[in-house]
Amino acid sequence: MMMMTKAEVPPILLRVREQLTAAADKVANAEEVLKTAKAEQLALEQSAGAEALRSVELESYTYPDGAVLKAEQRVHVNITEENRMAAHQWLIDNGHGAMVRETVTIEMGKANHELVERLKEFCATMFPQYDIEIFGGSAPEPIKDAVAAFVAEAMPQLKVEVNTIVHASTLKSFITKMLARGEEPPPLFGVFAPKIVTVKLPRSKDNETADF
Repeated sequence: MMMMTKAEVPPILLRVREQLTAAADKVANAEEVLKTAKAEQLALEQSAGAEALRSVELESYTYPDGAVLKAEQRVHVNITEENRMAAHQWLIDNGHGAMVRETVTIEMGKANHELVERLKEFCATMFPQYDIEIFGGSAPEPIKDAVAAFVAEAMPQLKVEVNTIVHASTLKSFITKMLARGEEPPPLFGVFAPKIVTVKLPRSKDNETADF
């Protein structure tokens, strides 16, 4: 591509560049303002609002105009990769294994119809109650071991991975219920549950629909 001097650039292209650059700067500034405003809001929710309700020994308060000031706990769960397996094992050991989803992944590499068909036949014969493409839910250890053993013996060139996951919403609900019962979740789950105070303003009459 031939380079041009600024004087040679078509005016319309110079204008659109300036407009796009200005728009990008405007968005960046607005995002920074929003970030700062959210931080200030969170600080108020966790400090001034919480302290105000504590001072009057209330969990919520309804103002004469219908606005509601309410304390609530926001639960955040962050299991690190380092703690993932240990956290999942804790759930299993403590009777909550149904939350842990298990998958067996077999990397086939280049397409090999014969290997795929042999694996499908094995799975359909040995474990007809399970999906032959995705193993999940409460699949017992013997099933995972059997699949891995079969692949290792019959198809040693393939790579088998067994993974466990817990859906974020399921785990958050579980931890929230633990906290409500006054139980302390293990540190493995990386729980952060600050108590915040929010205000819900009354619905504006201007926005209410009227019947005619």
